[in-house]
Amino acid sequence: MHRNQKLSRHEEERIYRWLVHGDAEAASASDRDHFNAWLEQTPARKAKARSVNNLWNHPEFHQAVTLMASSEAANPSRPRAWQRGSRLRGALSVAACVLAVVASTQLLLDNTQPAPASQVYRTAHGQTAHHTLSDGSQLDLSASARLAVEYGEHARQVRLYDGEARFSVAKDRQRPFTVESRHATMRALGTVFEVDQRSGMTELVVLEGTVAVHPLESPQRRVEVTAGHRVRIGEQRLAKVESFDLKEYRSWLDGQVQADKLPLAELLTELNRYAEKPIVARGGAARLPVSGSFALDKMESNIEILARLHRLQVEHTADAVVLREQ
Repeated sequence: MHRNQKLSRHEEERIYRWLVHGDAEAASASDRDHFNAWLEQTPARKAKARSVNNLWNHPEFHQAVTLMASSEAANPSRPRAWQRGSRLRGALSVAACVLAVVASTQLLLDNTQPAPASQVYRTAHGQTAHHTLSDGSQLDLSASARLAVEYGEHARQVRLYDGEARFSVAKDRQRPFTVESRHATMRALGTVFEVDQRSGMTELVVLEGTVAVHPLESPQRRVEVTAGHRVRIGEQRLAKVESFDLKEYRSWLDGQVQADKLPLAELLTELNRYAEKPIVARGGAARLPVSGSFALDKMESNIEILARLHRLQVEHTADAVVLREQ
C-alpha cells in the first residue's frame, strides 16, 4: 500500500534533483544525512528513490535524455529563457516516463525472482577500509568513498557513487562482476582494477586481467582495457586508452597519488579526500596539467611543490588553501 502511495510533485522533483540532476554530487555529508532522513519519513519516498536509483544507468533513460538534448539543439529559435526554465522540467519528464516503464517491468520481475542482496559501504574523510565480499572478492575503499554492492543469482553488481575503490574479483563465470559509475559500466570476470569516481570523470586503472568498458553516452560501444592500461571516461567522451608501468604504479593504498598530465582540479579532488583543509585551484590554475607523485600525509609539501613547479600563488583563508596563477 505504501509503495503505491502518490507523492507530491515537490517530493518527486526533490528526489529527481538529488539522484538525476546532480544535487547529490555537490552535497556535503550533512546534506546527505538530511536527505536520507527525509527519505526515511515515508515508505513511498524510499520506494521512489530506489526505483530512480535502479533507473540511473538504464540505457533507455540516457538515450531519452540524449534525444531531448538533440531536440533542443535542433531548435535554436526557442528563447533562451524557455530553454533554461524547461531543461529541468524536460529531464524530469523524461525520467518519469522511462521510470514508469522500467518500474512496471521490475514489478513483473519481482514476482518471479528474489531481490538481490544489497549492502552499502562507505568511508569518511581521511579514512580507508578493506572488506571481503560474500563471494571472496576483495574490496578496498579510499577516503570519502561510497558504493553499493548487489549480488544476485546471475550477476554481481557494484554502483560507485563517490570516491575510489580497488576490486580484486573472485572468478565466477556464471555471475559477471560489474561496476557502474556516472559515466560507464565496467565488467570483469576475475581481475584486479581500480575505479575513481570524480565529479566530472571516471578513471579506470587495470592491474590484472581485462575489463570491458561500456560508456553510458554510447552503451553499445565496448572497449577492452588490459593490465597496465588506464582510461578516463567523461560525460561526452571516452579518452584514449593509455599505458603505465605496473612496477612503478602507486595508489592511496601505498599512501600516494600519482598524476600523469592530470588537470590540477582533478588531482586536488583526490588530495582533498585526505587534506585537513580543502585545497582549491582558481581560474586557469584548475586546468594546469600536473604530473608526479604526491604523498597523502604531506599536504604542505604537496602545496609547496605545486606552487613552485607551476608558479602558483598560494593563499591561506579560513576555509581553504587557494592556488592561483601569478
